[in-house]
Amino acid sequence: MDASRSFKYVFEDKDWIKKVLIGGVLNIIPVVGWAFTLGYGMRHFKKIREGQELPLPEWDDWGGDFQRGIMILVGFLGYAVPFIILGIFSSIFGAAGDDAIQRGNSGGVWMVCTGLITFVEVIYGIVLAAWSPAALLSYLKEEKLAAFFKFADIWAIIKTNSKEYITLVLMWLVAMVAASIIGTILCGVGNWFTWFIATLICMHLLAQFYNIIWGAGTPFSSTPPADNSFQIPQ
Repeated sequence: MDASRSFKYVFEDKDWIKKVLIGGVLNIIPVVGWAFTLGYGMRHFKKIREGQELPLPEWDDWGGDFQRGIMILVGFLGYAVPFIILGIFSSIFGAAGDDAIQRGNSGGVWMVCTGLITFVEVIYGIVLAAWSPAALLSYLKEEKLAAFFKFADIWAIIKTNSKEYITLVLMWLVAMVAASIIGTILCGVGNWFTWFIATLICMHLLAQFYNIIWGAGTPFSSTPPADNSFQIPQ
């Protein structure tokens, strides 16, 4: 994978400032705006994997972008359910512990339970961070919500080219962290715009990985396939 290319290509579009400004402004709007920017990213993903890296798409498919993006949000919401459940139990145990202390009793048991839940949340968060790119790629390939939860297929995507996948995940995290840091430096407001750029970077990385495992065209300079011993779903 040519990871460095993913971080540079956005700025080679002659109208990148205008397109990023639109995406950043949309990101300010919770849910609805995010759906538009994710759908735009998905539309760009399709162009990249077909070799049309530039120019960036015009903002001219609002309905289509929203429909595609809302499906991605719903898919990731499904993976957020365990966090929600754990958070509820953490709040209950924490409140019970505080109540016990106020009554003069030891809240140790409740605090231990809260700590265990926090530990599980951290572990799940790490696993989810590693799993999410493959889950999204599964959806991008089939464009069906159920693809987000085809666990065997997603695991096959990861296992087939594990070295390339590790690169994908690491660069994905670098893009997100860099977007957060730079956005914060820009008085926090910049986050909306840097996160949109990070979305485009991640879609570029996903398109490269897609081309490696499915061979739908390889417009990048990096050398494709490694291990094909594990058959991924066609």
